[in-house]
Amino acid sequence: MITKVIMPQMSLTMQFGTVTEWVKLPGDYVKEGETICTIEGDKAILDVEAPVSGILKKIVAKKGTEFPVKEVMAYIGDPGDVIDVEPEPEPKTAAAEADKGSAPVQSTSSSKGGRVNASPVAKRLAQEKNINLSKVKGSGPDGRISKEDLLAYFAEEAPQSGDSSSIGKQLTGIKKTVAERMAQSNREIPHFHLSISCDISEANKLRKEFNNKKGSGSHISLTDVVSWSVSRQLQKHPVLNSSFTDNQVIEHRDVNIGLAVDTPNGLLVVVIKDAVSKSLEELAGERQVLTQRALESKQTVEDISGATFSITNLGMFGILTFDPIISPGQVAILSLGELKNAFELDENNAVKPFEQISMTLGCDHRAVDGVAGAKFLADLKESLSQPSGMYD
Repeated sequence: MITKVIMPQMSLTMQFGTVTEWVKLPGDYVKEGETICTIEGDKAILDVEAPVSGILKKIVAKKGTEFPVKEVMAYIGDPGDVIDVEPEPEPKTAAAEADKGSAPVQSTSSSKGGRVNASPVAKRLAQEKNINLSKVKGSGPDGRISKEDLLAYFAEEAPQSGDSSSIGKQLTGIKKTVAERMAQSNREIPHFHLSISCDISEANKLRKEFNNKKGSGSHISLTDVVSWSVSRQLQKHPVLNSSFTDNQVIEHRDVNIGLAVDTPNGLLVVVIKDAVSKSLEELAGERQVLTQRALESKQTVEDISGATFSITNLGMFGILTFDPIISPGQVAILSLGELKNAFELDENNAVKPFEQISMTLGCDHRAVDGVAGAKFLADLKESLSQPSGMYD
């Protein structure tokens, strides 16, 4: 019996998935529950398991090319099974076909009487993807083109845009999602930014002492220190921990901190859920686990979903300040710059050295005004300058 392997939809926004690797090839025997391929969606990487045991008869979704969700990406069957194209109803009249928006398409070997010999679904998909059906070879009776034929052609042979003098890279999966969400943010969210400098000497000193004392275990980073303090301040300033939807500001009960991570597959935001309930050491440990999974492309949808406030750090690259872009669904984001040695004069006009970090808060002006943003930054600065309870 033939069993279909369907491209899964890993999130409500996912429309296409990309096979990054076929672990099994046509003709291979597969066991139920065994990984047959790995796919990249708009938010995560997923191993697709065989729904049944049998022979991998046919692969439709080609490696490295976007493929629609909920479509058949492969077939598994018994040794003697033959893949037959499922019959699809033809339109009753030419007028009915025209009503569906499917104009007659001239073809070569797949045409009958001047009309393309293809199923209605194949014609619709061809129109959506701007594919000339005369270039598609049908596998059905009299060369009839099926939906599977069209998907296979689109995955393998559809030309890429661009000229020969330049290299064009089609964005897929996570990178495509990031690009779309950033464009959406720029279009829809009225940003404003507030920057502040903070004396972080004491917090950083205690951080180093804590790490040296603990030896092994969770290594606390400067980002962990800021994340811990931010989560506490968001409880005092709940408007920064909200969403703006349908002209309403919806304040979230949980504080879920999103941390930007640079991975081989592009920028990901891993999410520390209910950060307020975690000690600094627990927060650091969870951050390490989430980051490592993301770097190994093993993150789950849960790992990267549900952030209510985000933090991004480019200080390790020598960046002093930068204006971050708010993720849709949130109303604020905090960027961290480089940790710098600075100097000031004390009350006796003596030079006093200290460690300084610059922070920039990006706000959605529909939900947060300048005063609310400034108060949050002022309290965050005080918390980091005079850490209390952070290392208990």
